[in-house]
Amino acid sequence: MKRREFVGCGAIAGVAGLAGPGLVAAGPETAGRAFEAPPFELEEATLSELQKKMASGELSARRLTEAYLSRVAALDRQGPELRCVIETNPEALAIADALDAERKA
Repeated sequence: MKRREFVGCGAIAGVAGLAGPGLVAAGPETAGRAFEAPPFELEEATLSELQKKMASGELSARRLTEAYLSRVAALDRQGPELRCVIETNPEALAIADALDAERKA
């Protein structure tokens, strides 16, 4: 990916974040059609709130990781296909499981 493409993706992602569910999908087959992002339960969650939920056992690191990986898939690889996330850590769920075990211990 060239620098110009990277900056363009960043700008698109920023606009997408501001536009929220009212995104318009791009591409000849979807031109002009609005894309409705699936609801995301953690959209307005702060880090402090997430930490509290994890400390209370209401939320696990694995569940949090799964939620964000699903969100990336929904917006970056499907839907409007922003393709701004270059790569996710293939070990993310294993790391989350280890962190959950550490928190439990």
